[in-house]
Amino acid sequence: MSAVLGCVFFRIGRKQVTVLFAGEIPFCIVPDVRDEKFKRKLTAILSADATGYSRLMGQDDVATVQLLKRCQKIMDDVIRQHHGRIIDSPGDNLLAEFPSVVEAAKCALVIQDSLQEPLTSLPEDRKMRFRIGINLGDVIVDGDRIYGDGVNIAARLEGLAPPGGICISGSAYDQIQNKMTFACNYIGEQKVKNIAAPIRAYTIKADDEAAGTCSFSPVNDAPQHRLRLVLVLATLAVAVAAAIYLWLGGPNRETTVSPTTASQMASGATQEKPSIGVLPFNNFSADKEQDFFCDGITSDIITDLTKFRQLSVTSAHTVFQYKGKSIDIRKLGRELNVGYLLKGSIQKTDDRIRINVQLIDTAKGEHVWADRYNEKLENIFQLQDKIIQTIVSTLAIQIGDAERLRVMRKDTRNYRAYDYYIHGIGQMMHRTRSANSKARRLLEKAIEIDPEYASAYAALGWYYALQADFGWTEFIEQSYHRAMALAQKALNIDNSQASAYELRGSVYARNGQYDLAVADLQHALELNPNDVGLQLEMGHVFFYSGQTERAIQHIEKGLRFNLDWRGGIADMELGLAYYLTGRYEDAVNIVRRGMSRQKDFVGHYITLAAVYAQMGRVDDAENAARKVLKMHLFFEVNDYGSAFRDPSDREKIADGLRKAGLK
Repeated sequence: MSAVLGCVFFRIGRKQVTVLFAGEIPFCIVPDVRDEKFKRKLTAILSADATGYSRLMGQDDVATVQLLKRCQKIMDDVIRQHHGRIIDSPGDNLLAEFPSVVEAAKCALVIQDSLQEPLTSLPEDRKMRFRIGINLGDVIVDGDRIYGDGVNIAARLEGLAPPGGICISGSAYDQIQNKMTFACNYIGEQKVKNIAAPIRAYTIKADDEAAGTCSFSPVNDAPQHRLRLVLVLATLAVAVAAAIYLWLGGPNRETTVSPTTASQMASGATQEKPSIGVLPFNNFSADKEQDFFCDGITSDIITDLTKFRQLSVTSAHTVFQYKGKSIDIRKLGRELNVGYLLKGSIQKTDDRIRINVQLIDTAKGEHVWADRYNEKLENIFQLQDKIIQTIVSTLAIQIGDAERLRVMRKDTRNYRAYDYYIHGIGQMMHRTRSANSKARRLLEKAIEIDPEYASAYAALGWYYALQADFGWTEFIEQSYHRAMALAQKALNIDNSQASAYELRGSVYARNGQYDLAVADLQHALELNPNDVGLQLEMGHVFFYSGQTERAIQHIEKGLRFNLDWRGGIADMELGLAYYLTGRYEDAVNIVRRGMSRQKDFVGHYITLAAVYAQMGRVDDAENAARKVLKMHLFFEVNDYGSAFRDPSDREKIADGLRKAGLK
């Protein structure tokens, strides 16, 4: 903020006031508090000031004023969106207050990012960057204005912020540290002009992985990095998206399904084409961190096998729940509904890799094929190709040369980049926030080594999508935008990237752009026809876009080889699809199967309430409705099902819910 150069005392009627000047601009009017009593309050104060404003005016005053007005309009809009109030905005200064420090901090982050847009086309010496200071303090209230040390401290903190940065007081930091995510530097206790006691000061910036913990840096080392795009959405749709992606629970081993549904969903793929499950490879290395490498290799082999149209493959999410467990091959074959299981172990040293692998007939419990490989790590690609080709030939799968080349082709031949990529994929398989963050760093390293590594870009896009889906960030929209950009980057490099099409289609679906989602997911299925996760995602999109019969086909197909998808959500969606087509018994049975995996998911009880009501099972319907209200106290029928494109689908469900006694 510009230094206060002078002040003038004068009286208005019986009141004495002091006018403070910043240059030639009157910055604020301070009443003499001895003249009368004023109200006080605790509030969050935001002070902003443009750096280098005088220099910019000297270069081109007209262009500078135009740019200033544009920036002020952006700040005004963002402040209002965060429930703030602008108190004053003289010249290049701005003073605002907020009822919440969290809102003030979020607002500051969004302001700094939003102000980048009008600067993109300007040369560096013409860019107008604002410093922002935030304080939580006691102030004097006089009409629409506020005064006191609380305001002064915010102004002094602003001066400590780097251009384009944010500096907050210790009192503000104490309020936000456990309520939002951000990166932070503690710059120590600062002695500032006209404030008696030193002030704890922190610089903050947007970082959706940080947890509000701080590193220490002296004030002159405060960060000056450009902030990333910041948009915070806290909507019900996001909460639902997060719930959909919580892969919880295990496979149901006891649920009874109706004969119709059972025949459709449990028709063994062995009757149609060979089926296989790839169990997580065991880590025989001394380094436990190599667990992630083993998980990544397992996932990569599964992905390669799903590309063969003549083979049915159990999803990675299903098989990984058996990691580290003692298993009975015959029993597991029945549970997974597969004719073959691939299992093995990996021992990785600095420059070599040893893999033991076994292909087992689950009906007989006998080895069909086993082999041991000892190769240099740089030959990892050829080693994987050998394993895949041996599986295909052993299962007597007939494939043409074109399909073989498509499946075997790797989009990098740099084994170091692949090593980072595989470790990243392994981390992501664990579905935790910390593992996901580690995955990002590993995937970024893979891209750094090989900037044309399409699979790594797609995987990094999935990192951002999962981050948003699981609620691991406050910046939901930013994460989805980043995921979409990375998917497009992958496709620009390699337009045969099924994972990138799936990612882009998934983001389209979350935005309600179902036609675009279907197009991308269909393209992905053409490339990976046996990816059961894709089948379920396609069913999900068809379900909400009003194509119920097609949704049933895809979800049933996906559930044959994926017994643990999204904590029973697929079962709920299939149950509602059966409900919409009048197959009430099938709906009850499939939803009960989902409940065995995820008992506390309210969606199951919502579905049962509607189904039982239409079946005339009044007591069961009312009991399910009571469970809904117990789990979701403020549930309202009119608010349910907004994702359905077809209003008649939503009304059919609402009709059943009202009959069950819900309002």
